[in-house]
This record gives sequence, structure tokens and C-alpha cells, in this order.
Amino acid sequence: SFIGLLIGGASLVPVTKNVHMLSPAAVYQSVLREELREATTLPTLGKVIAIDLAGKKLSLYEDGTSTKAFRIIELPEAHSLLETPTGSFALAGKEPQLLSRRSGLWMPYALRFGDNFFIHGVPQSAHGDVTKSAAGVSIELATIDAEEVYDFAEIGGKVIVSGGYPRAAFASSSQYYLF
Repeated sequence: SFIGLLIGGASLVPVTKNVHMLSPAAVYQSVLREELREATTLPTLGKVIAIDLAGKKLSLYEDGTSTKAFRIIELPEAHSLLETPTGSFALAGKEPQLLSRRSGLWMPYALRFGDNFFIHGVPQSAHGDVTKSAAGVSIELATIDAEEVYDFAEIGGKVIVSGGYPRAAFASSSQYYLF
């Protein structure tokens, strides 16, 4: 997750090795989303997918009760612009096989939340070969676990992400880039 301060129309954001890949408009939108995010609690009704980034754990909840937990095997690089943001999101899409435009790999049992973040199984090449993750912006589970999460998930359902990089750490850093 990254932080920005809006100062007289300029965005102040931490520098990372990937910042050159984003347009100023994309950085501004990300900063705005970060500023609007609120702390969330688990609802007591309905289905929820809860992701603990620090603990590398994804849990399923139904009506406030934990039903199953899975180990996350791959996450985006921490403290990068691609890091999964913390907050509460609606599940926006489900695809049994989704081709990643970024890596060219197939992501089995892909669930999309937020603007363009995914939960999925181990990526595969076009020939079905299992590959090491190259997507870099996804939460990767074992494929058998991803299938179970996919079957549980409902479009519009809640995805709650916690355990991300704390905002205070950015405020104490001197590595910023001004757009």
C-alpha cells in the first residue's frame, strides 16, 4: 500500500522501483483511494473473504463464523506500488480461467476485487504447465484451495484485507517523489 499527501494539487508518494510505470493520473487515483479507505470489521451476516497480508492467511466467514482458512503462497512485493491495499472491497468478478495481460499466464479460479486485484490458484502457461508466479499483483493460493474459495465466493460479496503496510511508516520515510 502506498500513501500520498495532496498539497496544492500535487501528490507526494513514496518512491519505489515501479513508480515510473504509472502515469500521474494512476498515482493520483491510488492516493485518493488510499485516503478514502476505512478500518473495517467483519460483518455478522453473509459471506466474507478475509485476507491477512501479514499472516499470509485467507479465511472464509459465513454469518460471522470462520468456516475455513488457507495459506497464501504468494503475495505482491511488500511496500511496492503493486502491494495489495488494505480495506473493504466488493467481489467484482469470477473467472474459472483468466488470462493475465501482465504475465501472459492463466490464473485458475480468479476472483477480482478492488480496481484490479486478484485471488487465484497457481498460474499456468498456455500448455497447462504450472509455473512460478509472475503476476506480481495477485494473492496466490494452492489451486485446490483457490477452487474452494472460488466456489464459496459470491459476486458483490465482501473482501476484507488487513495486515498491510502501516501508513505511519510512510510518513517517517524521506523517500518521496513529487508529481
